[in-house]
Amino acid sequence: MKEKFELVNLLAEGLNEFELNSEIRKRGNTEEDVWFFLVEDSKEDFEPLLQWLFIKEISLKRIYVEKNMSDPTDMIDYIMDGSWGYSDEYAICEYCEKIFKKPDYEYNHECEIVECDAEIVWLCDGCIKKNQDTYLEDKINNPKKCVTMFSKEEMESIGWKSISSHETGLYDRFDDPEEIFKKIQNCDEYKNCNFIFVRTDQNPFEIEYDLMFKERNDD
Repeated sequence: MKEKFELVNLLAEGLNEFELNSEIRKRGNTEEDVWFFLVEDSKEDFEPLLQWLFIKEISLKRIYVEKNMSDPTDMIDYIMDGSWGYSDEYAICEYCEKIFKKPDYEYNHECEIVECDAEIVWLCDGCIKKNQDTYLEDKINNPKKCVTMFSKEEMESIGWKSISSHETGLYDRFDDPEEIFKKIQNCDEYKNCNFIFVRTDQNPFEIEYDLMFKERNDD
């Protein structure tokens, strides 16, 4: 029986052999990061690969039967020790090529889609923090977008100040960001300021956010 790293190499060889779109790559860009199998093919596409693996390593067929596996992804899960996922659930950071899980319905964001050089790309949280201006650019003076990757405290540390707190939900309150933005623009007190909405809390039923401002630097 081959070692697990040898099986991973064999699996990578099989992907090339059958010219599949799926790929095996590091979860991050350090030596400590584990290998990750990013699935971009159907289970049916993997069937020839599975049979090829049985021929190349006969013990895998025994394991497939003993563990009551039912489709090729079960074998992928075994070889990769659970380190795999579908491309509609995981993304690759445009900057560092780290693989991460896309935002889920619970709003636990580790990444975000941003516009970069006129293209929409995925960036991980680390690269967003390193490229702060790129991330914030399309959210300034834009009531249709909200900062989710920086906390209120982090925004305060770079000069933004809170004006008011709001909530938009399915039940009790529905503060309209566009109306809020329209009103603040008409205030003489803030006529030389930029504005931005920053998420402070969120669940499946409501989002809480602050309207923050920062004096414009027209130099």
